Amino acid sequence: MTQTDNGQTSQLTAPLLAQLKVTDIAAAVQKFYAQDRQTNAQLAQLIAKLAEQQNSEAITVLVTSAQALAQQVVTLYQRFAESRPQRVALSGSVLKHNRLVRDTLTTTVHQSIPTIAFNDITTNNAHAVIYWHRWTQEEINS
Repeated sequence: MTQTDNGQTSQLTAPLLAQLKVTDIAAAVQKFYAQDRQTNAQLAQLIAKLAEQQNSEAITVLVTSAQALAQQVVTLYQRFAESRPQRVALSGSVLKHNRLVRDTLTTTVHQSIPTIAFNDITTNNAHAVIYWHRWTQEEINS
């Protein structure tokens, strides 16, 4: 967060410090990197809850993150020379449960690639690699 880097607090500082059970940003960063992914995922849930309560900074974090992810999708899509995929697999609790993130991602991608379809997968997202060949064959045959 730019505000924190500039020595300023934000609307998110106090709730994040409380969630991490620390008193300052340096301790928060240290604890964040010492925790496992599941524990850190609770921070995303906190941001989502604050966004639902119309916290403008939380909304900005979610929208900005979704737009950045969408840009990665577009960039990867554009790297395909031919036979570009027509589906993107969506996986993970944030994309499954957070409508703001999901809608921002899909809308942003559709601005560049209007024909792309999104598929939810309920398994580990690494499984997409296994099924990639089958999915591309289904697209060719349909």
